[in-house]
Amino acid sequence: MSATVTLPAPAAGGRAKIDPEADPVGFVRGLPDEQQEAVFVSILKALIEDSGGKGYIPVESNGEWLRYFVPPAAAEELFKKYGPKLSPEREAEIQRAFENPGRSFTVEETLEWLNSEEAARLQ
Repeated sequence: MSATVTLPAPAAGGRAKIDPEADPVGFVRGLPDEQQEAVFVSILKALIEDSGGKGYIPVESNGEWLRYFVPPAAAEELFKKYGPKLSPEREAEIQRAFENPGRSFTVEETLEWLNSEEAARLQ
């Protein structure tokens, strides 16, 4: 499944009342931001459910490629398959960093480790 939409031009002078059956996209665009977010999240959850939660969801609009949405379960599987293979010690170190963010490591330290011989041996 993919998410493809054609967006109408915004109404002049603010949000106009639109018939949701005749123009559902225009109707949603006319809703307050909080309600638009609720509709977006609801549709996103439906897309995740339809894809089984483990597939990419391609998103484009009016022929413009926007991105893939990668649900959490799909991201986890991708990481397991293609992410760096970490030693149990390194996983424990990362877990401690998540639990104690004030005692973490820098991006530079992470990149240095990823380029290290230890990281190369684990792949």
